[in-house]
Amino acid sequence: MNATLGRGDHWDSEQFHEWVTEAMESAGIANVAQLSREMNSSPPTIHRWLSGEARPKPETLRLMCEVLKQPVLIGYIRAGLLSEAEANLELQKMGLGEYTIPQLADEIKRRHAD
Repeated sequence: MNATLGRGDHWDSEQFHEWVTEAMESAGIANVAQLSREMNSSPPTIHRWLSGEARPKPETLRLMCEVLKQPVLIGYIRAGLLSEAEANLELQKMGLGEYTIPQLADEIKRRHAD
């Protein structure tokens, strides 16, 4: 399911679902209930993200990436918060060690503020 959320941002919720499922398997997380416990979130919230009904906020997605042991930029791309071109441009402009993950999350949050 492709969804349009917020300010015309497009994301592929099926691709996001597939990415989360693969990441859970890789991280040894058996199911959404376990993921939600480790994130201190609720299973219905995570199910809404996986079904495409809602998209996680940048700070929540950052936590999910930490739990899933996935790069945050990949999570932002999969959730439609950054395009691959934007992520590559940011990496080229700054160099990998120049900014912290919280700084990147703050920038994405700023770009997607209502």
